[in-house]
Amino acid sequence: MPIKEPKVSSQDLWQDLRMADCGFFGGLTKRSLGNMKDVQIRTQGLLKIPELRGKAPRILSQVHGTKIFHAEKKAEKIPEGDGWIGREQSVLPVVLVADCVPLFIWSKKSPVFGVFHAGWRGLAKSFAYIAATEMQKIFNARAQDLLASAGPHIGACCCKVGPEIKEFFPAEDFIEDKKSLRLDLNFETKNQLLRSGLSEDSIRLSSECTVCSPGYFSYRNGEAARMAAFMTAGAQKED
Repeated sequence: MPIKEPKVSSQDLWQDLRMADCGFFGGLTKRSLGNMKDVQIRTQGLLKIPELRGKAPRILSQVHGTKIFHAEKKAEKIPEGDGWIGREQSVLPVVLVADCVPLFIWSKKSPVFGVFHAGWRGLAKSFAYIAATEMQKIFNARAQDLLASAGPHIGACCCKVGPEIKEFFPAEDFIEDKKSLRLDLNFETKNQLLRSGLSEDSIRLSSECTVCSPGYFSYRNGEAARMAAFMTAGAQKED
């Protein structure tokens, strides 16, 4: 099955333009907006974007797991997990990434959405599948109404892994030659989304590699900085 690329357009943000078509605003910050681990930079870089002014940012303590939280405006503490689902327009759910997959899922029929941090450890536990099925269960969203997009992340060109990783994924997820064993996170993400009931036409996967591209921060390149993946509901378009 060929990979379908999202249509993207922004200087400082990677965005799947289908989000705006459904009444959402989301994307992945690029290097030009700075290190999103820094609270001050995150505030200046994100909340000054016109579409995000007045939004209440929500951040996770990420653990490379599969726990998902409902993004609400009132929160007493930072939860420990790797994904947000929500429907409130006043909230800005954020996950931080640098090589892991920034996964976005949203409905084209109702104002429900999710943003997730899916690294190989999370995908080994079927996180993309869990994320999509959780949205169907919690919001009573139909699989045929959901769209999904994976933003730039470490590509199969650079995702070298050891042989011990083979036990966590099917053989078709790997590219192996005499020099290395590499894991294709796009391939696994897509297959998990398909298993959750999403159609192939609804899924878009970026082939931009954060290790190769100078426009993104990369953990594999020894960088401690992070990008912010975010999504929020706006005015929902009517049929």
